[in-house]
Amino acid sequence: MKKIILIVVLLLVLGVGVIGGLSAFGMGPFPDLIHQSKTDTAKKEAPPPPPVVKDRTYDLGTFIIPLVSSRAIGRQVGMDLSIVVTEAAAPKIGAQLPRLQNAILVDLYDFVPQHADTRSETDREAIHQHLRKVADKMFGDNSVRDVVIKSLYDR
Repeated sequence: MKKIILIVVLLLVLGVGVIGGLSAFGMGPFPDLIHQSKTDTAKKEAPPPPPVVKDRTYDLGTFIIPLVSSRAIGRQVGMDLSIVVTEAAAPKIGAQLPRLQNAILVDLYDFVPQHADTRSETDREAIHQHLRKVADKMFGDNSVRDVVIKSLYDR
């Protein structure tokens, strides 16, 4: 009796293995069983494509602002800047980059001495907002998306 039960269990395991193997290759009594579950999980896992953002970034360079105290340069504040503009305004702004760099440099000489703490997040945000205003004043409100302060440091 034990031999018969063992043979039946082995045949059952062998039959399930053969059916599973054939299904894995798209054949047998259930050809779409495994392939359908793979495509269902692939459909669920695929995230939607990100929206297309049409912005262009221009590097404005490094600006060094000397801070004068007692008729000598006490220290210098340096910053690396870039500007993000819309695709439509990119040709106009690209042609005017030297003019923008000059306007930013002249404006930073007046503004940075009052906000010269490079470790302060408040001063960094004040400089960022001021640079946005300068760029918006030159090119209009909708063409400049952001002025990015890549680094702000003391020298």
